[in-house]
Amino acid sequence: MNHYRTLLTLTLVIVLYLTWNTIWVLPLKILVVYFHEFSHALMTWLTGGRVISFVVSADQSGHVISAGGSRFLILSAGYLGSILCGALLYRFSHVNNLLWLLVACFVLIGVFFFGSMFTLLFSLGGALVLGLTRYYLSLFWQQTLLQLIGLASLCYVPFDVYQDTIANAHQRSDAAMLAEEFFGFTWLWGGLWCALSVVVFCWALFKSNSRAATDKA
Repeated sequence: MNHYRTLLTLTLVIVLYLTWNTIWVLPLKILVVYFHEFSHALMTWLTGGRVISFVVSADQSGHVISAGGSRFLILSAGYLGSILCGALLYRFSHVNNLLWLLVACFVLIGVFFFGSMFTLLFSLGGALVLGLTRYYLSLFWQQTLLQLIGLASLCYVPFDVYQDTIANAHQRSDAAMLAEEFFGFTWLWGGLWCALSVVVFCWALFKSNSRAATDKA
């Protein structure tokens, strides 16, 4: 196992948790909300629905207005998508064109589906930053940035689920709407997503370290 990579990952996780409520992490927090809402939108398309509007806000809120599609899968996709996006970005941070893929997604969403001026500016600004990163920074820093984004997306799930299912359980959330419209309890869905985020994080860390060890050999 690549102990250096493990140490770097754990350091990034600790830094994220210690600085989570500071202004320095705000762009990352908005970005993972972006992934959350994109996951709702993507599941809408995959289940035959139509995305009417895609919105993220400076206060870290967001929503997708859609028509049609599978309601159960669309509601489930937000946090599950955040977990999957985080794991894939971390696991495949070494793929050369991954940053360009993110740039393309940002531009497409910003141009065709934005529901507010902030969403448009954040989409195009994010595309610009990632594009410059891909063009100017070394491979090491590109991979580190992708890993940081991936870890932020994974760390976001427990924080946000706590806010939705415990601290503000009375407010409407993905978990609350699933419980109301289908079955279970708000805390049940939240607990499931939290547990899954831990499992997926461990999987991504193990697979990434296994790949690094193989490459080194």
